[in-house]
Amino acid sequence: MDKVLKRARSKGIETIPDLAVQTGLSEPTLYRLANGNEPSLPTVWRIARLLGARIESILLEVPTVPGAEADGAPHQRKRPAARRQRTSA
Repeated sequence: MDKVLKRARSKGIETIPDLAVQTGLSEPTLYRLANGNEPSLPTVWRIARLLGARIESILLEVPTVPGAEADGAPHQRKRPAARRQRTSA
């Protein structure tokens, strides 16, 4: 997120509250990103659009998601087994 903020500063956006106003995102959302939370795609899109950047470049600048594998691939959760349907006798 530091690199995102640096890009924002180069466009005259100095603080997270300023970035919130310019993107239409809430300050708490941006503070969560600054603290390492994973952004949603619409959030990344708004930031990228404001900064004139590609979504991919913003995603690469946001901190790694906790639980990511060593190769950078996201950790895959196992889905719970499907429940059996009860049949009446």
